[in-house]
Amino acid sequence: MSFLQHGREEYPMLCLHPLFNLRESPKSAKKGRYASRHSLPYVAAKLLSEHYARIFSIQYNVETACLRYFNVYGPRQNLVSDYAAVVPSFICRLVNREPPIIFGNGNLTRDFIFVNDVVNATIGVMKDPAKGISNIASGRQTSMAMLAKKLMALFSIQGEPLYQAARAGDVYNTYADISHAAKAFGFRSAYSLEKRLKETVRYFQEHRVH
Repeated sequence: MSFLQHGREEYPMLCLHPLFNLRESPKSAKKGRYASRHSLPYVAAKLLSEHYARIFSIQYNVETACLRYFNVYGPRQNLVSDYAAVVPSFICRLVNREPPIIFGNGNLTRDFIFVNDVVNATIGVMKDPAKGISNIASGRQTSMAMLAKKLMALFSIQGEPLYQAARAGDVYNTYADISHAAKAFGFRSAYSLEKRLKETVRYFQEHRVH
């Protein structure tokens, strides 16, 4: 989604979206750069929005900032949407005492970021306008197997996740370099995965979402 500025002198134009990191190796993945040889339509659409932001900046002299949200999770997340992320997808099954489904061998990783961090980053870039593209993430990798283990422990469920064949097109690793956001507007991930998964699980247990 995008927010256009309200008064050119007050706010930048913001381009906000989730986007996969597509580098293969941990070293290059951390840099948060996106290889053009990858041709996933989803990623291409998101990169196009960043290109539009640069055009607005050049053509209309409007400052622009793009925030790339990685794997956002937290209370009130939709558990049953066809586009549900992995954390709500796992929780949806665990709420019903079913093992989470992992596609592949469980080594696939994601960079998880708590929703409060995302809110703080979005407010931060508007208060202290920064040009360019910033990754909004924790800067840490968590495997699907480890995520499942943490969530199953919170639900006091024994056993193993249900492993299924890997899905074609899945990005193997996501791992963000958040240094630009840190330098540009002081962003840092303030919420630990362990504590905020517990908070997220407690919310869905209390609200009995199925």
